[in-house]
Amino acid sequence: RNQNKVNQGILIWVLISRLAPAMTYVIPFFVIFSYFKMIDTHFGLVLTYAVFNLPLVIWLMRSFFLELPSETLEAAKIDGASTFQIFRIIAIPLASPGIVSTGIITFVVAWNEFIIALVLTRRHAVTAQIGIGNLQKFEGTEWGQMAAGAIVLILPAMIIAIFISKYFVQGLTSGATKG
Repeated sequence: RNQNKVNQGILIWVLISRLAPAMTYVIPFFVIFSYFKMIDTHFGLVLTYAVFNLPLVIWLMRSFFLELPSETLEAAKIDGASTFQIFRIIAIPLASPGIVSTGIITFVVAWNEFIIALVLTRRHAVTAQIGIGNLQKFEGTEWGQMAAGAIVLILPAMIIAIFISKYFVQGLTSGATKG
């Protein structure tokens, strides 16, 4: 019972950490990355996006794994499967629509992020969003290049969404009705 309260406290803390705007995290990341010389590095940007999106992934995946049929997991345990085997052989395939949905949502959130990349990059690890933003200059805005860049930015997300839309719909609707 006490463990349940601790788990709920941790989950609430994870949720609250994701509710803060990205700008809240940029200054601490900038200070830490400056100290470790990770400003304008791909590793620093990937690490930042991973940390920033981890609460979203935790909450989404938690709901998908809680929807798994406990009878199936218990049957595997009775048959002698280890916890890791149950997770790898049974839980992951059953939760695959949720994993794909979470991947799509996380990809879109990271792909569309602007503020973190603006502050933590200079020249070498610039994202496409920053590159398009750089087309706006004092002399004028390159509207044609910005429009072409925006279309190029939309294409990867659209292609991924088209190819895995089946899993996305399954992931969003799994557990919606109880039989």
